[in-house]
Amino acid sequence: LSGPAAPTGAGRDENEAQGRRLLERELVRIGHGPLSAIDQEILRKAARRLSYPDVPGLLMGVGYGAVTATQVVNRLGLETAAPTVVVPESAPSHEVSGGVAVGDIDNALTRLGACCGPLPGDAIVGYVTRGHGVTVHRAGCVNVVKSLDQGRLVEVRWKQADSRAFPARILAVAEDREGLLRDIATVVTEEGHNIESAEVLTDRRGTARVRIVVALTSIGELTRLLNRLHLVRNVTEVRREIGEQVANATPHG
Repeated sequence: LSGPAAPTGAGRDENEAQGRRLLERELVRIGHGPLSAIDQEILRKAARRLSYPDVPGLLMGVGYGAVTATQVVNRLGLETAAPTVVVPESAPSHEVSGGVAVGDIDNALTRLGACCGPLPGDAIVGYVTRGHGVTVHRAGCVNVVKSLDQGRLVEVRWKQADSRAFPARILAVAEDREGLLRDIATVVTEEGHNIESAEVLTDRRGTARVRIVVALTSIGELTRLLNRLHLVRNVTEVRREIGEQVANATPHG
């Protein structure tokens, strides 16, 4: 297979670099983590699905506008698969409650880290807590990278067949106007989701920051919802918010 005609010469390197930046930006927007965290074979498969012979060709395509970063993310299969996180050796995974399979722990109690709110499709890692089972974090969560005892990390993965919903925190920045929250809520409802909580803060310049918590089943659902919300009138920015503003991070369903 061969993709659309690409620039030649020095333009190739410039477009590949631009494509990498755009794809990184989209991954950050959905809170998935850096491009380097995605397995090269997953990227190669995405390139072939979009009619490019290899990953550099795909990045060039993004760079010169033949394909969008959102289209690439949608081809990565992040709804059902996430990059593997290398952690201390463990026995084969066991299926446990909570939508997550844990390494060498039978019947483990699992919960999602409120600090990072992982969604199916995110690269994840588990941390064994005292008396509270295994807490599941995004692989890039600051609490995993900097703060935790690395010896208590265990390998975890999302259950492929699990369809439960998990809370995702979304921030929309917009020029304040009457009906803004109503229009955002309408989009969420049209996508088949429910808003669990909502907060609107407006500054003196008339900029509104709308924070909502929506129950979603995958990164794919998050991407589609972010793209729809970006089309709401007066909205200038929409992204997944990773932080500690919302403490409710337990599975639903």
